[in-house]
Amino acid sequence: MKRNLLIISGFVVLTFLGVLMALNREGIIKVFDFKKDCTPFNLLVDKEKDVIKITWETKDTCTGIVKFGDDIEDLKYWLTAESEKGMNQVEIDKGKYKDIRYFIIISNGELFGLDGKAVKVN
Repeated sequence: MKRNLLIISGFVVLTFLGVLMALNREGIIKVFDFKKDCTPFNLLVDKEKDVIKITWETKDTCTGIVKFGDDIEDLKYWLTAESEKGMNQVEIDKGKYKDIRYFIIISNGELFGLDGKAVKVN
């Protein structure tokens, strides 16, 4: 009797969890919403002789990409940031990428710049 009750209880719990996961996946309800805080802060642009280092922090570990180029309307190049515990960095080789004038950060799929536009490298 106890064994049957345990089996039935386990089945009910697993069914309930399966339904919650299916509803969450379809966006009907948000049960498992682990939204990361990937807004960049403490942005630093360090222009050295051979490289431009762009570093920033995020509260969570996030995927970071820097798009850059010489035309604010057409950022042709991109590099993936090296990220460790919320610290992100991209090094742009000036020998390989000439005349870099603008960049924008993409953090976990969201664009971050200055008023929605690319930032000018001075």
